[in-house]
Amino acid sequence: MSTLLEMKQITKRFPGVLANDKVDLTLNEGQVLALVGENGAGKSTLIKMLSGSYTPDGGEIFVEGKQMTTFTPANSESMGVAVIHQELNSILQLSIAENIFVGNLPRKHGFIDYKTLYAESLRIQRIVGLGHLHPSLKALNMTVAERQLLELAKVVSKNAKIIVMDEPTATLNTAETEALFKIIKNLQAEGKGIIYISHKLDEIFAVCDTVMIMRDGKKVQETKVADITRDEIVTGMVGRHIEDMYPVHERPIGEVALEVKGLRTKLLKDVSFNVRKGEILGLYGLIGSGSDEALRALFGADPYEAGEFFVDGEPVKITKPYEAMAAGLAYIPSERKSEGLFLQMDIAYNTSIASLEKMSKKGVLNLKKEAEITTEWVKTLRTATPSIETKADSLSGGNQQKVVLAKWLNTDAKIILLHEPTRGIDVGAKVEIYNLMEKFCEDGYAVIMVSSDMPEVLSISDRVVTFYEGRITGEFTGSEINMDNLLRYAIGGEV
Repeated sequence: MSTLLEMKQITKRFPGVLANDKVDLTLNEGQVLALVGENGAGKSTLIKMLSGSYTPDGGEIFVEGKQMTTFTPANSESMGVAVIHQELNSILQLSIAENIFVGNLPRKHGFIDYKTLYAESLRIQRIVGLGHLHPSLKALNMTVAERQLLELAKVVSKNAKIIVMDEPTATLNTAETEALFKIIKNLQAEGKGIIYISHKLDEIFAVCDTVMIMRDGKKVQETKVADITRDEIVTGMVGRHIEDMYPVHERPIGEVALEVKGLRTKLLKDVSFNVRKGEILGLYGLIGSGSDEALRALFGADPYEAGEFFVDGEPVKITKPYEAMAAGLAYIPSERKSEGLFLQMDIAYNTSIASLEKMSKKGVLNLKKEAEITTEWVKTLRTATPSIETKADSLSGGNQQKVVLAKWLNTDAKIILLHEPTRGIDVGAKVEIYNLMEKFCEDGYAVIMVSSDMPEVLSISDRVVTFYEGRITGEFTGSEINMDNLLRYAIGGEV
């Protein structure tokens, strides 16, 4: 088994921060190496040097024995390195085929050979699970999960030797994740080396053979997956032992806070459900099942053809987000960077933007009051930040999620809609988010959560409603909330 990658004593400094401190990493043919650590541990910085986005301040990188001396993305790619980033990089106005082969489109007589392009695209699409889509479909019209698989298709088309996958299942449900694992096994059998970055520890045990743990910019441990436990990985990552990964307990459930009747869209078929005060209601289904669409329609983010909404038993009109807000609803989106935050603005701006009337008089924003309110939310949610003037894009994923929560909680909403609440955040931050969710419920909030993370749905939900092809197929409480039931009814089972 030959060595594909050697990173020796890699060091990277930023003003006031030692991001990587003499880190060593080795990757062999056919190896799937899990790279784990909390946000801020140094994983992303290390990968950005491998991908050519950053230049190391110290150390050496060798790909198949050849030293990397030029640090640009183009040079890294030419040496056989490909990175599937957590942030999707699809060109939305281009088709699937054009995205896969951008920069290398087949030509005939000086024109793009679409027959060949579509045939090759379809071949690769089938490999990654996109064979059901026509190659001419624009990326703009794909779901987030499909665009995640499109990123993998680009890598497969380039025949890279070293593949970095950064949170590759963040937008995938259980079935799609299993399909991805099969693709990884095939790539592994072809001798590819894969660096797998994930906060989902179950995936590490399912698909990786080695795990490397980072903390505070250093490599703290590397071992075979078979020789380490989940708790030992968590302890290595956070430097402390997390006794309970899902700290949500039974609590009193109150009256119905929100009821949805006969919700119908092009996909949804007469969907009806409710959520009670103090309850966490999980909506679970495969991509395209309708669970995502129900949440967005409920907040007025997507149009619907029919449906009635009741808050505390009273009918309310919800066709636009501002009407949902007026009815006491808050929506924390799955894509916090593109839908939840103004990344180039500071924490204070992001916290106040949805509730400016609370800190304004005659249309003039009271900056002192904005600062006071933001500071209080930073303390309440334990947001790790140097100051409230820090820009959102410099925060870790978990702390960005807390800023989104602060923005909506400051509107005095009492019904919280959470779409993938812990996507792409580390273990410690997940536990904090779960603690917050339980506190919401103890304070009388009602929570509706859509999540593709099966352990999360099983462990956090008081009640689960399953979706399939736009309709509700099951409703489960207590011991009925188990993997067999959820998967069975999410693929078409009936109550």
